[in-house]
Amino acid sequence: MTDHILVTLEMQKEDYDLSLPKHLALSKLLDKLAQLYDWQASDRLELKSKQTGQILDKAKSLAQSGIADGDCLFVLIKTP
Repeated sequence: MTDHILVTLEMQKEDYDLSLPKHLALSKLLDKLAQLYDWQASDRLELKSKQTGQILDKAKSLAQSGIADGDCLFVLIKTP
């Protein structure tokens, strides 16, 4: 059985690099979050929309997902 841990983060400029190109995929942001918060590479990370609660498509870009400074992101960590 897989456990799910939901972490709510209010993203600020110091938390991730807003100078990253807006076409960068969400998977790159998840990689940066994993490094920043020392999550294990084996943890499967997903981002949930604060508005709909839907899991965001990792293939979409930051711009397509509307991620901006101050947004509240829900990071779903699925651990084995």
